Amino acid sequence: MLARFELADAVDVFKDPGGHYHHWTVLMGRIVEGTLRIGDVLIVPAADGGVIAARIGGFHAFLAAVSDTISADRHRTTRLGVMIHSPPILKELLPEPLAGVVVTQGTAEDLETTLSTSLEPARRPLLLHAVVMADEERAALGLDEADGPVICRPCLAMLGLRPDLVRRLPEVLDDPRPAVAAAAALALAEYRRQP
Repeated sequence: MLARFELADAVDVFKDPGGHYHHWTVLMGRIVEGTLRIGDVLIVPAADGGVIAARIGGFHAFLAAVSDTISADRHRTTRLGVMIHSPPILKELLPEPLAGVVVTQGTAEDLETTLSTSLEPARRPLLLHAVVMADEERAALGLDEADGPVICRPCLAMLGLRPDLVRRLPEVLDDPRPAVAAAAALALAEYRRQP
């Protein structure tokens, strides 16, 4: 039986409590059927009517113990957070309203499809996006608005694993979204420097 998780909300997380930079998305809700494990793939409905696959990196529950597995039998009434990555899914790519949307268990093939379509115009922000930072965080790094967007390097690095996507980066350089175009230019420059 494939697992199903009903969403209540989602949060983009761009750092961990230790201060290191990571990017993941926390899907909040409850498991309604089956069992999910760290490393499983989830199929998440997207705002564009399609779906996006992502890998589970962890679970969180307020005032409840959660291991590397959650199940409807044990956690049906527990409000849970499911951390997804590889790729994380920006909240802006998810449907609105999010409450009641059901995500299902997927496969490695679903994840492959997500990555291979990530440079289609509507999907480009999946891997090519800026980090959302508060003004204080930008100031602490010595940045102001004139410095432009701070590109999300963990997501950008996923392109390096896919030579077929790197070859397609020039077609993204004229994207009308500044963060997408800047991320594509940065990735292209870095990959051209590699031997």
